[in-house]
Amino acid sequence: MNHRSNIKACEWAQPSGLTIGLISSSHIELYVADSESSAIRSLNMKTLASSRCLVGGDNNPRNLHSYGDVDGVSYEAKLQHPLGVHFIPEKNVILVTDTYNHKIKVIDPFRNEIFSWLGQGKNQIMDGATFNSCFNEPSGVSSLYDEAKRDVKVYIIDTNNHCIRRVYYDVGEVVTPEIKGVPMCADGECYPAE
Repeated sequence: MNHRSNIKACEWAQPSGLTIGLISSSHIELYVADSESSAIRSLNMKTLASSRCLVGGDNNPRNLHSYGDVDGVSYEAKLQHPLGVHFIPEKNVILVTDTYNHKIKVIDPFRNEIFSWLGQGKNQIMDGATFNSCFNEPSGVSSLYDEAKRDVKVYIIDTNNHCIRRVYYDVGEVVTPEIKGVPMCADGECYPAE
């Protein structure tokens, strides 16, 4: 659990994803999806002296029943079993796969604030703009800066839809690209690769 003065006293509740956030030369943090506590926590990588809860979870770090689907700041924000986190240096934000809420959320690490970005919260597959898209237990996320488009290309593992999704950060239009050699999913059905 969180411990402000001793990193060795920290306990975890099924940590599942991590990413390094290089905010500045003096502000480097390791962000961790602590799935069972439904929280995103961070460790100060310069001092390795403490951890803190960024968003989600509860004031009592042993409370593993403080979950939901609420955008907000610090403990008032609620997630449900987040598995993936990814820092986007070009935007200074953290993407979170809010797995059991079937959404992708964005954290502003300077304000400890999280907001929903993609997904309706329904366990379906649907391409579309931001809240018109659907996921089914997304679990991982990564990105790459696209020089030609001058935007961040984000890839999302959509676990129970058995596919990889793509979205440009500034555009927000989710698509399911065809990737050769893996099953293709459409209209809620998946077919073997030909």
